[in-house]
Amino acid sequence: MNNRRPSVLLVAAKWWPLSARLAIALVRHRCRVRVLCPAGHMLTHVSGLDRVDRYGGLDSLACLRRSLREFNPDIVVPCDDGVVAQLHALHAQQPSMRETIERSLGAPQNYSIVSSRYKLLSTAMDLGICVPKTGVVTGSEDLAGWHANGASASVLKVDGESGGNGVRITRSLRDSVAAWRQLGARRSIGAACKRMAIDRYPLALWMRKSQSDREIIIQAFVRGRPANSMFACRQGKVLSMVSVAVVVSDGPIGAATIIRRISNESMSRAAELLAARDRQASATGAKDDLIYVSPRSGRAVSRAGGEAYRDKLMRLPEFLRTDSEPASAADLADAFALTGFFLDRYAFAPRGLPLPDARARFVAAVLVQAG
Repeated sequence: MNNRRPSVLLVAAKWWPLSARLAIALVRHRCRVRVLCPAGHMLTHVSGLDRVDRYGGLDSLACLRRSLREFNPDIVVPCDDGVVAQLHALHAQQPSMRETIERSLGAPQNYSIVSSRYKLLSTAMDLGICVPKTGVVTGSEDLAGWHANGASASVLKVDGESGGNGVRITRSLRDSVAAWRQLGARRSIGAACKRMAIDRYPLALWMRKSQSDREIIIQAFVRGRPANSMFACRQGKVLSMVSVAVVVSDGPIGAATIIRRISNESMSRAAELLAARDRQASATGAKDDLIYVSPRSGRAVSRAGGEAYRDKLMRLPEFLRTDSEPASAADLADAFALTGFFLDRYAFAPRGLPLPDARARFVAAVLVQAG
């Protein structure tokens, strides 16, 4: 019988009490727990820990690298999004640590998805999960087009933030432009130092240096009580899940201070779909055998990933994904249907225009010639 105690490195950059409760539970279940956190964090008061390492702000990535190398844990548990970003960075820089990080965070081909709000929401849409209307903002013209389509109340969000930071609710085009400029402005060195020294956030300087060009999205505002889910999964299966509704929060976009546990079938199903998708990426690779296109997101979808909902997807013609030639008439028809769908959605329909008749005549002539 193997009596070896599992080793866990628990890493917390934000001052959330849940991390201390997690450490207590791990110790209670006979895990060896080492902690990396800021000085004075509530984690430092937990009994039974193997050791507490200080998460210094001047070179926080080096602190994480050192703790990983010295402890060599079975698994790393990040307690907030900033730590996840640093683990992704170490995965890219330190080949010797990749096995541990992948065992902790899952398939590396998914790292770019979970670090991007837009990619994650697009993945959810591909899986048939209901998400708000969403667009990427690269300039004020994107915001003008968004509001020209009748959008009023909207929400702008920037990657790399959590707990309500990096979120703005807007009511007009002017509000949205102002919010986009504010979210897109690089945090000054003075502001980063203040965040490190006063807010005691050890990742402030690292985030300023590493996340200078962060993606911003805009979403339709959904009225109602905020709610969210947290789940743990392994090999495509949800191991545990908690869903909560926010009862009291620190302002309309701030962190929740009082929550109520809920049971919601749609949220549970969404977790199961996302977990299964992670398993498929691990088994086949995110770029293998792409034969579909999602009409919602425009992203290519693999045969395995799209099998369950193929009736909702569009075909990706063979000649667009291989060097095969000549293209068959059926493949050409699929290609024209694909390009026509997205031309209509993003180029013509927003301006209240139909697809040009000239295009329809050209498509018909090409298909007659091909047939």
